[in-house]
Formats: sequence, structure tokens, C-alpha cells
Amino acid sequence: MPRYLLRGKAFLMMDEDLHFRKKWTFWIVCAIFFAIHFSILLYNWKNYPKRYGYDAIHHIRYAQYVKKYWKRPPRRATLEFYNPPTYYALVASFAVIFHENVKNAGRQIAYFTSIVTFLLLVWISWLVWNDEILTVFWFLGFYVFCPTVYKVFCMLRTEVLLMPMFVLAVLMVVFTVQRRPRPPFVTRLLLWGLINGFSVTVRHFGFFIVAFSIVFEFVLYLEERRSLMRWLYFLFIQLLIGISSYLFVQHIIGGSGTAFNLRPRAFHVALIACLRLKALFTRPIRPGLNYCFFPSLYADFWGDYWRYWVEHLGIFRIPSSFKSILLLKRMMWVSIFPTLLLIGGCLKSILDWTFEKGTDKIKKEEGAFAWNFHIVVFLFLSMFFYSVMAIIFATPNKGDTIKGIYIVYLVPVMALLAGHFASWLGSKAGWVRGLLYLSGICFFYFSLPVCLCLQGVVKG
Repeated sequence: MPRYLLRGKAFLMMDEDLHFRKKWTFWIVCAIFFAIHFSILLYNWKNYPKRYGYDAIHHIRYAQYVKKYWKRPPRRATLEFYNPPTYYALVASFAVIFHENVKNAGRQIAYFTSIVTFLLLVWISWLVWNDEILTVFWFLGFYVFCPTVYKVFCMLRTEVLLMPMFVLAVLMVVFTVQRRPRPPFVTRLLLWGLINGFSVTVRHFGFFIVAFSIVFEFVLYLEERRSLMRWLYFLFIQLLIGISSYLFVQHIIGGSGTAFNLRPRAFHVALIACLRLKALFTRPIRPGLNYCFFPSLYADFWGDYWRYWVEHLGIFRIPSSFKSILLLKRMMWVSIFPTLLLIGGCLKSILDWTFEKGTDKIKKEEGAFAWNFHIVVFLFLSMFFYSVMAIIFATPNKGDTIKGIYIVYLVPVMALLAGHFASWLGSKAGWVRGLLYLSGICFFYFSLPVCLCLQGVVKG
């Protein structure tokens, strides 16, 4: 055989071997993060009291009321009366079928949902980055080491079901944009209808997905230059599905679809203007961050903000020890890494879509950047609507509507953008990739104790 053919065959075999090793590395990385995620969940299952958490007693009362009367509770029964009943009805049904109390049933449903959510994230990773390990490392790491994720899966609350719905919406974006040819319009109409219909029956924030699906299809219309009437038809159908599904579950077992447990308050510029960075990075507990939107959100999202607030007020006998505060201070600093990756991912995706979409025909045809831009739109719309809600209902000297748990369903969206930007940075030089892995390990190390509920708290 000629020598050049032997060299070509050897090169092909080396390429296949490299491809095989990358695939195995992908599954090993996924398995490691799954083991860590599952271990944290098991630890929290044993150590986190079911009565703790954001308005925990009111969510428990809602499920208990449904289990007893099989209708929505009135205002006098629980402050969470305004929530759609789907999640609580599921918890009550599970409790009846398996002869459990609602607290145990809620925890079991939460843990099952957490595993499903993680597997969906692995599916997204495989579709987009199965040969880019650094991206998968930061994508899954961003999710697995976000403390707010574990607060959701420790508590009985509706975000337990809303989280996988947002992940399915992300999967729809990736599936639609990456696939050639794109799924037929009728298929997209049906799939979005199922996601939107169920999401709004779980929590009001499900309407964020409805709004995004409409904007998403409009952007696709601009790219494809198809019939405008088709998009208008999509808009009408999704709004009809969303609104009718929401009103149906709100009224089918009694109640009102417009009631709420708070009243709007006058807006003060100080709410969004104040930063209090010294307090954020030295003693990030509620008294030092009263009526501050962005510092409070950052502290709660990356830390265990709520626990430290209730400790300070003495609601529970869990004193804020020196070790507790030290862990949280370190977490505020180390979380700058993933936050910068998220911001960089947003900016890069917008620039890619703006400047490269029309100049590189191959990338345009493959949809190499398009899905990132759509994810940015998803994040922006959801954060905008959430911010409006939080600002309208923020209470001076309390501010308990500013909670990271209210945007926990956006963690997978943020993780996608952070992972994408990490991959882009890592492609510049080998030492940059090493630095990104090192910063990730540093972030994981300091985040782990905060993810473990009540870790670091010393009684007395």
C-alpha cells in the first residue's frame, strides 16, 4: 500500500480514537456531576427540616387543605391561596395513594423531579456540546453548584414542577434551531402548546414561557421570511392555550385567577439604585441589604440569604455563627466567576447574532449561533417580567419578594450561556482552558458547603 495512503489511514484512526475518547469523557463528566448532585440531595433530605423555607408552612397548609377538601383553599387558610392548584393537587394525590403526609410526598416529588431535570440537562449537553468538555464542565457545574437549586428541591413549593418546564423550553429552542430541516410548524405549535399549557397551571411565572415562545417564533419568522399570518396564528393559539389553561385550573376547584396576597407599592429609585457592595461582600444578611434589588438578588441566588435573615431575627433557633457568615462571604466573592461567564455569554451571543449571522452563510445555515441568541431573549424577557413583579411588590425594610428562588427556573438558561462563553474563551489558548477549569474547581469548592442545607451553622 502506498505510504501516503498508510499515513491517511493512520490519521483517520487517530481521529476516530480521539472522537471516541471525547464521547467517553463526556459521559464521565456527566456521571461525576450527577453523583455530586445526587449526594447533595441525599444529604439535604436527611438534614433539612421540612418546615423550613420560604413561606414553608403556607405551602404545606395549601397541600393539606387540598388533600382534605379537594378544592382550593381560601385566603384565611394560607397566604399561598392565589397559586394555581396543580402542584398541590399532585402532592395531595401522591400522599393519598401512598399513604404519606404531604410534607413527605412533596419532598419525594421534588427529588424525582430533580433527577428528571438533570437528565434533561444532559440531553441538551449531548445535542450541543458532546465533544466540548469544558463547556459541559461549566454548564453542568453552574447548575449543580447553584445553592438556590437545592433550596427548591428541599421545599414544598411550585418551582419544583416549573423548573423542568423551563428546561423543556430550552430543549425546544436547541431542538428547533439545531435541527435541519427544522421541525414542521404544526409540530412546534403542538409542542409549545403542551409546554405552555402545563407551565401556566403550575405557577404564574409559566407565562414567561408563553411570552418567549411567541417571540421565538417571531424571530424564526424574520429569519425564514414565511407568512406573517402563520405567526399570528401561532400567537393566537398560544395565548388561548395559556390563558384558558390558567383560568381553567384556577376555577375548576374554586378560587380566583386574579387574586394575590400583596398590594402594589409606590416605586422608589433607591430600590434599584443602591448597591451596598461593602455589605454584600462582608456581611450579606438581610438587615444590611434592606430594600436593595440587585445585591439582595445576588446574595440570595448565590448564597443562603433567607436562612441568615431568619437567624438574625431569631425566628428559628439557628444562630448565625462566625463560620456561617464566613462561608457566605466567601461564596459572594467566588460567585463572581460564574456571574462574569453569564454576562460574557449574553454579550457574545448578541454580538454573534448581530454581526456574524448575515456574513457567514455556513454558520447561518447550521444555526451555530442562533440558539444562543434565542436563549438570551428567553433570559431577558423572564428577568424583565420578574424584575417588574419584584419591584412592584417589594416591601421597604423587608423586601421578601426579592428572592433568588423566584428565578431558579432560569438557572439552566444561565448555565447554557455561561458554558458557551467558557468554551469560547477556552478556544483561545491552552492556559486559558486551564484557568477556566481551575476557577471552576475553586467555585465548586466554596459553593459545596452552602449547597448543603444548614452546613456551617453552629448551635449556641
